[in-house]
Amino acid sequence: MDNICLAYISCNCSYSRDFEKQLKKIDFKQLTHMAIAFATIHEENSLPFLSSDVINGIQKIQAEITAQNADTKLLLSVGGAGCDGFCQASSTDSSRKHFTKEVIKLINEFSLDGIDIDWEFPGESALGIASCKNCKEDFILLLEELRQQLKPPLLLTVAAGSNRYFGIDIKRMRKVVDYVFVMTYDLGPMHSSIYLSKLFINMWNILGIPKNKLCIGVPLYGRKLKNLKEDMSFKKLSKGKITRLLGQSFSYYKGCKWCFDTEKDVKKKALWAQKKGLGGIFCWEIKGDDHNRILNAMNGKTS
Repeated sequence: MDNICLAYISCNCSYSRDFEKQLKKIDFKQLTHMAIAFATIHEENSLPFLSSDVINGIQKIQAEITAQNADTKLLLSVGGAGCDGFCQASSTDSSRKHFTKEVIKLINEFSLDGIDIDWEFPGESALGIASCKNCKEDFILLLEELRQQLKPPLLLTVAAGSNRYFGIDIKRMRKVVDYVFVMTYDLGPMHSSIYLSKLFINMWNILGIPKNKLCIGVPLYGRKLKNLKEDMSFKKLSKGKITRLLGQSFSYYKGCKWCFDTEKDVKKKALWAQKKGLGGIFCWEIKGDDHNRILNAMNGKTS
């Protein structure tokens, strides 16, 4: 397996001129993969579907990749925070098969390179998402069904919470997924500390996911210390006065203190991932970058 450098991209505003401008600023030659966010799940039939925004975004992204003569592979990410429907879609053998067939139909229709499952989080009802006692088992069964029908070189990946997947059968999971994108951010006041990031990556490895399938996550936004629900872009926070403590950078920006990742932080994570033999590195989400500063750092460079 080759090391990957992946960026998630939200296509919610794909019809805006800003979206097109942002695409042109992305150096796709530095991205091995991009994950399109998000396909969601129909409330009525529990099948994945694409909004017109996402369809438009895919087409524009593909055009820009071609224009840059890049070789970036595209994954379709299903789910995301607040996406309901996984519990229902995975509850029976029949529903899992129908879900998977629809996924493959979407992949073929838009000439994509694989699927990313972003179920946050199996067995939990956060943000009003339906769940049941069988979700953790059904999650694995859904992945196994997807793997059975997704033929190489199509990829099957999972976005996973740093510490939110206890009770999942990791041994079965590792057999079917190509990569696990560990969301090593939103970890409280030490939002994306390199020490915590390493800790959770190592935890996933100890639980049973091989190092070459693990990818470390990078946030392109910071969190306000006084209210962690508030976020601010890397571009803005990089203009503040920056301090560091325990592997976490902080920005004093407009009278408030924010925790975030600088280019140096990201480069350290990228180099550690390479030294550790990880599968790669990824970010959420690429439109928060500033002239490829974070993308450069994800590739072990700084501007």
